[in-house]
Amino acid sequence: MDDLLLFLHVLAAFGVMAAVVVFTVVLTAAGSASTTAASPAQRMLPVAQRLSEIGGTGTLVFGVWLALKLDNYDIFDGWILVALALWVLAAGVGARLGILLQEGPSGGDGVDSRARLLYALYFVATVALLADMIFKPGA
Repeated sequence: MDDLLLFLHVLAAFGVMAAVVVFTVVLTAAGSASTTAASPAQRMLPVAQRLSEIGGTGTLVFGVWLALKLDNYDIFDGWILVALALWVLAAGVGARLGILLQEGPSGGDGVDSRARLLYALYFVATVALLADMIFKPGA
């Protein structure tokens, strides 16, 4: 059972990282587009949002389940608390980024600076979360 939970946790993390890749494609295409029509990359936005939502939920549920189930980890370990905080940040920023990109730029061509800032925060929080999960500082 532990191996299945770990597999599902890692699979969900791949979903989150795939969301980062798709958001990157959408932002890159939107930054180079000079029209307001929906590009093929823009039509991928719902995929990024679902990957972020499902992957984020899966990592949280299976990660907490693993922390509670396994004897060598405790939900109050420092690296797990850091992971939970990073998860909250990434989930909130990722949801807001998806909404902002769905609404489109506020005046002018391309993507506005708020979307780029949210993307940068989402990227950094997700990569930091991944590093925390791999290296488990303090464990």
